Amino acid sequence: MYIKLCEVVFPKHKDDLDVLFTLSKPGKEYFSKNPYQLLTCEKIAGTGMYVDVNLTAREVVELSQKMLHLLGYDDNALSFEVK
Repeated sequence: MYIKLCEVVFPKHKDDLDVLFTLSKPGKEYFSKNPYQLLTCEKIAGTGMYVDVNLTAREVVELSQKMLHLLGYDDNALSFEVK
């Protein structure tokens, strides 16, 4: 789900993706242009960005919401439904 969200959103914001580097924490990067900077990552199709995929479910939800907020989406732009 997380990779698909990035694949849908990132190509629409190619000029704004550098803002995602502000989401990093000391010793923990979530996004990079260098795949060797991340322990486990996947390239986001259509961009030069890589995303860390070694995350807990909680981290994925929180990071997805923060990522969308930084790219200008409303807080309620993402919702999850469990069936």
